[in-house]
Amino acid sequence: MLLLRLINFLFGSYPEIESLVEHGTMLPPNMAGLTDEQVEELKLQDDWGERCVPSGGWTFNKDVIGRRNGRQPSKKMQEVLLKTVQEAKAMVSKVDWLFAWYHNPITCRIMLL
Repeated sequence: MLLLRLINFLFGSYPEIESLVEHGTMLPPNMAGLTDEQVEELKLQDDWGERCVPSGGWTFNKDVIGRRNGRQPSKKMQEVLLKTVQEAKAMVSKVDWLFAWYHNPITCRIMLL
């Protein structure tokens, strides 16, 4: 059940994968929220972004918040990621419903009315 809660945390109300699809990987903590000028002035580099290049290529889509590096994965990779999120959400929802039904069937029957 802990694994299901973790999946729900990752794919549920915290849209990290959707944000990854839009703007690429997260910037290191010391670069997050800084402007391009500040990054240049402090001579900071995104080493993780250089190692984690999206397979299939990427296009630049600047993150206005400044949390991600802007390397948006290709359309095909975006489709794969979003499909995986949808499948995980459906699986968690189904298992949560079965778990609730097993532990409290009366409440579940009332919810169906």
